Amino acid sequence: LRAPQSGSSPGTLHVQLRRHFRRAWLREKHAKNARDEEKRRKRGLLPCQCCYRQQPEDSKNELAEPKTPLEQQQEPEAVTESWLDHVEADKPAPWWFVTVEKPRLPAWVDPESKLRAAFQTALQSGGTLELASEGEGGAYFVRSSPAGPRLAVFKPADEEPGACHNPRGHTGSGAAASAEGGSSPVSPLHVPGCPSFTTAFSPGVPVLGGIRPGWSWVREIAAYLLDFRGMAGVPETTFAWLPPRAGSRTTSTDLKWGSLQKMVAPPFTLPGLPGQPPRVTVPRGKVVAAADLPPGGFEAEDVHHIGILDLRLCNCDRHGGNILALVPDLEDDEAELGQRRAIRLVPIDHGYTLPLSLEDLDFEWMWWPQSQLPFSKTTLAMIRDLDVEADVALLRQMGIEDRAIFLFRVATMVIQIGASAGLSLRAIASLLRRPTLDEPGPVEKILEVPGPLDWEAVRQKVANTVATLAKP
Repeated sequence: LRAPQSGSSPGTLHVQLRRHFRRAWLREKHAKNARDEEKRRKRGLLPCQCCYRQQPEDSKNELAEPKTPLEQQQEPEAVTESWLDHVEADKPAPWWFVTVEKPRLPAWVDPESKLRAAFQTALQSGGTLELASEGEGGAYFVRSSPAGPRLAVFKPADEEPGACHNPRGHTGSGAAASAEGGSSPVSPLHVPGCPSFTTAFSPGVPVLGGIRPGWSWVREIAAYLLDFRGMAGVPETTFAWLPPRAGSRTTSTDLKWGSLQKMVAPPFTLPGLPGQPPRVTVPRGKVVAAADLPPGGFEAEDVHHIGILDLRLCNCDRHGGNILALVPDLEDDEAELGQRRAIRLVPIDHGYTLPLSLEDLDFEWMWWPQSQLPFSKTTLAMIRDLDVEADVALLRQMGIEDRAIFLFRVATMVIQIGASAGLSLRAIASLLRRPTLDEPGPVEKILEVPGPLDWEAVRQKVANTVATLAKP
């Protein structure tokens, strides 16, 4: 224990003594945990390794608990430990010295996102996170207060299906390996383009499309960024993290990050239909799942735009539960006249997009009557204007796998060739989707050629297949 500085008050010595005994207690606690872990390892009950922080070997015994506000007020700044104390002792600085306020964000993230700012402000001012009652992963409704409205949906990377911290027990191979007495592989999970967000992670078994657990959150953001001119109406989605509590000492490796999507609630701002302005606002209404309504009442333009986005992203999980239907309220005079306002559609849940194979593609809108209607001039112009090279550059920045990017490029090519040949949305989808679980689709058969693929040869084969379907 260091001697108090000259002129220090008795309170200063009291703070140093209290810190000394707390550290001694923490060292004993860590030693006891190490002995207990060794016993569990011998019994084959080793816990998931990703639950431990990655720290230098010399500092693992110097864990410190966050201080209470009262302790922070009583502790004078004169005795606060400095980096020099550890440099003189030839020891690495422990993890609690770094306080993260605003980590450096990757280039593909909007640094001035109002949605992320509102999320962090809500949590710092008494907001709550409410675990959704449905789904297989960790999805949390964000509220500004316990009784306030829902503002957004936060999906952490380490709580996805198959990930090590999944709150519903779907922990994948990490838990299975622990139950068998072995140790699950631990690999760093990081935010592409931002090495300050890195943590230990125990990967699980891919669920759909070969997508690794811990990488669905970035696909949620990619779906929003790849929604061409916002035509499909994907709600605003950005990158967010849980901010550290006021006064806490943590590193960015302890931050929980993931995707943050704006809550779909009135008033609704949506892409305009043919004959309307580019953006329209519906002031009132209710939100229901599209599966709860007959599909005949949906707008063909909405179905086509959502379908084109799903085809480009090779969506493996498009069903009526993750398409929201916005049912507007009618004014009294409109109700008396029997008038009808359009039911608009909003797609959500894009964690199973950009897969590494075409085996699991699924589109419920294929069986809706709008999928057989011809595309409008607006939709055809949108398909022609798709800039696949710019989108591919964005996906590379976001860390999407090369195989997933290749399939995205192929799917975009199939859409453009099919639309120019006059095929309907359902006919184009039938080229990419398997007719049965075990029978590859037409495009999948083209890509099964052994060895390196010739892009021009693939394009020609797709064009020939489309020409066969376009024949009367």
